[in-house]
Amino acid sequence: MFFEMFKSPYTWLNLLVLPLNFFLVYTAFFGEEYGWRGFFQPMLQKRFGKRAGVLLLGIFWGFWHLPINLFFYSPQTWLQSIVCQLITCVGIAIFFGYAQMKTCNIWVAVIMHYLNNNLVAVIAGSADVISGQVIAWRDVLILLILNCILFVPFIFTKIYGKQEQSAGEAKLQ
Repeated sequence: MFFEMFKSPYTWLNLLVLPLNFFLVYTAFFGEEYGWRGFFQPMLQKRFGKRAGVLLLGIFWGFWHLPINLFFYSPQTWLQSIVCQLITCVGIAIFFGYAQMKTCNIWVAVIMHYLNNNLVAVIAGSADVISGQVIAWRDVLILLILNCILFVPFIFTKIYGKQEQSAGEAKLQ
């Protein structure tokens, strides 16, 4: 089923225009990432440490999406939607936080955020898949497992360690 979508010319066209579309809509992603990764992440990490700071950032970021979960993504199964959003935001915060500390470049997080949000529509063939979802608790469990496999390991890298300075901190000294 996954590979069947690549038979459609619509999918290939969307993949081709994805880079061009970035330049038309990047401001929303830049604004969000400048606030979360550029401002809030360093502030939380300075106060609570690198690991706890990024985990708190993910929780705050997840709750920041609360209105869209309640009224757009999944009004029928809003509780599962909120839990999924928290899991997703904490996982992505770990990975984006890693990329931000490693590169000291906000554009890396902006591009990753753009791709995360827009590849769903390309792969699904329509942006309609994100509204009106019905989420089962088994889906929440699967999402938790996938996030633990894909994103959580990054929090155990050297860059999150207390002894290791990020490239940005080293430049400031």
